[in-house]
Amino acid sequence: MWHICLKRLSLVLYSRRRLSTNNHSIIDNVIKSLAINYRNEFDQLQNNENENSMDRIQYLKIVLQAMKIREKLLQDIDETIKLSNGKVTMT
Repeated sequence: MWHICLKRLSLVLYSRRRLSTNNHSIIDNVIKSLAINYRNEFDQLQNNENENSMDRIQYLKIVLQAMKIREKLLQDIDETIKLSNGKVTMT
């Protein structure tokens, strides 16, 4: 189920990114900033791991994995468009 939601989100974000004149849209910048903040929090919690932080660590693992999958999907979409000479239409 996460994969379906992530694919839909990636397509929406990709469409918005294509509509913008700059490839680094506001949404992409926000997501990158969140990823950095989540990664820092994750690292800190792992260094100071205790019973109270275990739930947050598990949540951050899932979020960070989803962000990696999103980035991979966007790279795959860009590569597909390059290989098809930009003739791919989003449905």
